[in-house]
Amino acid sequence: MAKKIVSAQRPFTMLIANTRGGSDPSMGPAGNPVILRQTMTQQYFVEIPNRGPNTMVQGGGVKGLHNSAGGLLTGATAASGGMVTVGSAVFNGPTSIRLGQYLLTTDEQFIVDPASAANTATALADAIDALTEYSASAAGADVTIVGPSGPNANNIVFRAEGVAPANFTLLPDHGNLTGAAPIKGPMTFTT
Repeated sequence: MAKKIVSAQRPFTMLIANTRGGSDPSMGPAGNPVILRQTMTQQYFVEIPNRGPNTMVQGGGVKGLHNSAGGLLTGATAASGGMVTVGSAVFNGPTSIRLGQYLLTTDEQFIVDPASAANTATALADAIDALTEYSASAAGADVTIVGPSGPNANNIVFRAEGVAPANFTLLPDHGNLTGAAPIKGPMTFTT
């Protein structure tokens, strides 16, 4: 787990020479090369380490080093998100929801009502809603979370930890938020 921000630089287009084969000027117009591609549009995504929310390291990145990747942002802006369902409000010890750089622990950041999973979910939603980058709402025992958008928002850490993590069911359950856009897509070529 590392802290990083991914910054998207402005897209740029460059000329490229990409032909199907050689040319033979002595053949006139028939000897001209067949052009496959003329331009390529891309942008760079620079990773700034030790800043921003905790994220899952994709591709085995090295903490503390600046990395960059090429591609092109694709898709309309959409927020990342997830859902927590409080299955039981009886906790035998401190249990936490890790959401990016934040750790929300039972009876510290939100109060547990042992008689009501719905009341515990409401308290958790209020604690998440107080965080600057996130919003949350409770419906019964379910807490719907809306997080940041952008190319790195799908890597924000989202998991249950501590004594009784099985009291929480997380969706998605693979350790990070999902659904954010735009995403890093492939560079585009034109002919």
